[in-house]
Amino acid sequence: MGRWNAPRRSLLLVHPDGAGSKATNEDLNLFFALSPDYAGIAKAAAGGNLWARQASTAKQLDELLPEAIESVKNGIGAVLDAHLGGPQGKYPGERNVNVG
Repeated sequence: MGRWNAPRRSLLLVHPDGAGSKATNEDLNLFFALSPDYAGIAKAAAGGNLWARQASTAKQLDELLPEAIESVKNGIGAVLDAHLGGPQGKYPGERNVNVG
């Protein structure tokens, strides 16, 4: 889970004992539950001309890596965003990218 701590550090430098110092990152909206969809962003930036997928388990990675390699061999770039967070993975369900 991502955290952006620069605003918290700035707050603490100015008001180290203020109310904000006791607030959680969630209270301050400095918390992001999911990582960005890097594969989707890359595919959109490529105008859809990119093989882009996400793998959340080792099994998915094993299945998708040969596809990524084949895409590159065929002259189409590939982005395989792997977030392996145990048997269930980081992303619930299927999150393959199908842009454009």
